[in-house]
Amino acid sequence: MEKRRKEVILLVLAAVFVAVAAVTLFRRPAPPAEAPAAAQTETRKPPAAPAKPPLPSPQALLGASPGTSASRNPFARPAGAVLPGDAGQQPAAGPPAAANGAALPPLPPPGGMGPLPPEAVPEVLRLTGLIHGKKSLAILRKGETRYFVSRGDKVEDAYLVAYIGANSVTLKTKEGNKIILNLGEGR
Repeated sequence: MEKRRKEVILLVLAAVFVAVAAVTLFRRPAPPAEAPAAAQTETRKPPAAPAKPPLPSPQALLGASPGTSASRNPFARPAGAVLPGDAGQQPAAGPPAAANGAALPPLPPPGGMGPLPPEAVPEVLRLTGLIHGKKSLAILRKGETRYFVSRGDKVEDAYLVAYIGANSVTLKTKEGNKIILNLGEGR
């Protein structure tokens, strides 16, 4: 008999808990009661607390990226980009500029030995991007010059784009040697 009584008490407590939880979760807030207009004019409003200044936006905290603007077209060809059919066109010369137009200083090499002379740093052809679709494109870069190429295109009359993979591009030289450029290497 004692065991049966404990079971009933536990069952009643469980039912009360479920009912309280259901009322708490599914209770809708009551609509605000509208007071008559005359009653509103007679009551005094307590003095308002001083308003907190609004929080700054993430852009205001972090600043804008250099070279961005609201009118910038993300699909436009970057300055200095050369496509495989652009015969005779040379990329814009000169050092890269900061957002305010000032020339950026050269970065020192790792180890802090100071900048190397330009003739001591060989320019290397690097794979900087891939665009996959019906006709995949690879974005190659040598110095400040960019090439947007697809399979079968020539780069600098020295390389032929033989294959564009998921993360790499295979180039063939005039001698028939294969060069594989992997995305993210050679930075």
